[in-house]
Amino acid sequence: MRNKLLLPTVVLGLGGLTGACSWSAFDELGDEAWVDSAGAGEGVSPNTFGSIATPGTTERNAVFVMVGRSTDSVSGYSYDADGARAASGVEIRGGATQFGPLSDAVPIAGDPYSNLVAIAAVTGQANDGDTKVVSFEADDVETIVSQNDFNDPSGNSGPLDGPIAPTGIVIARTDDDGADTTTTDVVLARGAQIALVQNYADDGHTLASCFGETDSDVVMSVAAGPFVAADSDDELVAVVNDASGTAPTVVVFDGRAIPAAFATDTAGLVSCFLDGDPDRAPLARLAGPAGDADFGRRVVVGDFDGDDQPDIAVASVASNTVRVFMHDGDLSDGTTEVVVDAPLDASRFGQALAAGDLDGDGDQELVIGAPASNVDGVSNAGAAYVYSFGGGDFTLELTLADAQPDAEQALGRAVAVVPWTAGGRNVVVVGGDAEIFTYFRTLMYDDVRNGQ
Repeated sequence: MRNKLLLPTVVLGLGGLTGACSWSAFDELGDEAWVDSAGAGEGVSPNTFGSIATPGTTERNAVFVMVGRSTDSVSGYSYDADGARAASGVEIRGGATQFGPLSDAVPIAGDPYSNLVAIAAVTGQANDGDTKVVSFEADDVETIVSQNDFNDPSGNSGPLDGPIAPTGIVIARTDDDGADTTTTDVVLARGAQIALVQNYADDGHTLASCFGETDSDVVMSVAAGPFVAADSDDELVAVVNDASGTAPTVVVFDGRAIPAAFATDTAGLVSCFLDGDPDRAPLARLAGPAGDADFGRRVVVGDFDGDDQPDIAVASVASNTVRVFMHDGDLSDGTTEVVVDAPLDASRFGQALAAGDLDGDGDQELVIGAPASNVDGVSNAGAAYVYSFGGGDFTLELTLADAQPDAEQALGRAVAVVPWTAGGRNVVVVGGDAEIFTYFRTLMYDDVRNGQ
């Protein structure tokens, strides 16, 4: 465990410690930041961490799960009130999941209504199988709760079959039948498709899918948020693009559009969206930058201006830009677009995104990972940047980076704002090549640990 001082734009620190921590030994360093540095959970080797998720309900502090690419594993983390860490891991390639080698950024999502997390990948040792969604208990990653296979059980080849690697995942209540808002579903970005696993944690799940716009488009990423105040379910967000970035589009829509467009597993797919159709007409189409084929690589929904309306942040990693579509409560008249450009020396800005209230003012902050950033002249050490919104623009509040950066460390591959259960506060978690930093205190929030 390491403890580091945080200046407004740099994290400084001492050497690494291992095992349980006696925090009282470091009271003289109680200026501005405390951070726990961890590797992979017990049971798996050190890893390249590319994805992170946290569930919506848990009795532990700062519960989150990370996917490790180098040993194809998941690791689960939690803390006690004093900041002592518990972590366990399990390899997920092959075995019960039948996953093949995992990609660089395996889609992972936390269920906002339970203690589950879900990941999606392709099965088969040569990644030649079908898409599968597997869910775990966040605080017991060795327990698989459900497995949902995208295949045609009759043996016929249908549009849901085949090795289509998912690029995005979100867990939401989509109100798929127009009445039941207690069923929680998984939505995937899957090639040209938006795919739905209805009631994903139940063995009686059903599947549906449709094209985002056309079969030549790519659904880059997906998210969810409460865009219709009168509804108790979640609306969905999909970023649709193509190889030339001809007309990148952020689409806000009702999840019922997916099963409404889906016929059968053996029938041809159609577009999820159809203007004028009561079930398939999107709530909004928001235009992205023409010619940017990378627009939509990541998307996150958060209330950045504190008006109780969900805003949408969309990353274009190749151009080092994040665009935020500020929602004023009426999607029919569009949104206000605010561009967040990368700071000097930041690169792959937006490879990871997160949103959450860190300072307790009711507005959510935007956290942006940039794993190819240079830190103190060290190449690709990586960093995460924390922004607040005010006065019509985003202001950089914190830069989180290792005080003793290593080349190719790639901090910022994954970022998250994770609830610290006691007191309703949140912490920032940043993942990199083989390390995870959990920030107990920063310039933006007081120490979350008991008695500190």
